[in-house]
Amino acid sequence: MLELALLTGNSNPALAEKIASQLKEKLVPCEVGCFSDGEISISIDESLRGKHVFILQSICNSLSKQGEKLSVNDTLMELLVLCDAARRGNAEKITAVVPYLGYARQDRKAKPREPITAKLVTDLIVRAGVHDLIAVDLHSDQIEGFVDCYFGNVTVAQLVPPTIKKIGFDAKDTVVVSTDSGGAKKAKRLADRLSGEMAIVHKHRPKPNASFVTHVVGDVNGKNALLFDDIVDTGGSLVNAAQACLDNGAKKVAAFVTHPVLSDDATEKIEASNLEKLFVTDTIPLKRESSKIDVVSIAPTLASVIHSVYTGESVSALFK
Repeated sequence: MLELALLTGNSNPALAEKIASQLKEKLVPCEVGCFSDGEISISIDESLRGKHVFILQSICNSLSKQGEKLSVNDTLMELLVLCDAARRGNAEKITAVVPYLGYARQDRKAKPREPITAKLVTDLIVRAGVHDLIAVDLHSDQIEGFVDCYFGNVTVAQLVPPTIKKIGFDAKDTVVVSTDSGGAKKAKRLADRLSGEMAIVHKHRPKPNASFVTHVVGDVNGKNALLFDDIVDTGGSLVNAAQACLDNGAKKVAAFVTHPVLSDDATEKIEASNLEKLFVTDTIPLKRESSKIDVVSIAPTLASVIHSVYTGESVSALFK
């Protein structure tokens, strides 16, 4: 069996450390920074020759070790350069573990002359030398078909039942609510896992990062409502969906959202809302803490997935 090596960039080093700890491995010493003109610089201080290299890097806004702001484009470029460095270092196999796949929402043409940037980004990752690609809770399942290599889409549904117990939500008395029609299938799968019901909040989006609720399909009256989504960005859709559920008779409303993008004043919106609690994972580091936002670590799940990929065992068996 090939020797395992773990690398990380600057997007989410805390998560990478947790994953390494779960695997009882150490991260390969690696300096990821910038030259004076802003170009990405990489220096890997250990041989990767003949190894199975796992590169852990979300594509998201973050902070460098020096406290400098990193854009989604910075962390994407870090990932690509890390992959290229591993390939040129004669790694036998390279697996990119991208907990949050930035640009995944740009997966189709909404109108003429628009790019499909999710396809471009996945192509770049593969062209950089990646053999396998792993992401968490993709915005749409069809993204898996954008590349010709193995693409593992890790679900978070198994984290939900023990999490909602913390706020007194009984699984069978909880309605899983999709915040839009696009997430209905994911919500239905979670509702089946909880042996509960589901509902859908229909909304109209006149422009990017702006939406309003039109109506709720499903019965939330007298029940606890759990909003389930993959991304919370500006927070407007989530807050509006929570209010719509309360207006339709829900006792309490909480939310489980995988990726906490939380742009602009999203955290302030959440704090001012009627949500009991917002649960998120650590695919993206929080910009600041909030009493209304609890983080559920994805590290044990990703460590199990990495172990299965490394040993050639079934990944899907982990989520049955």
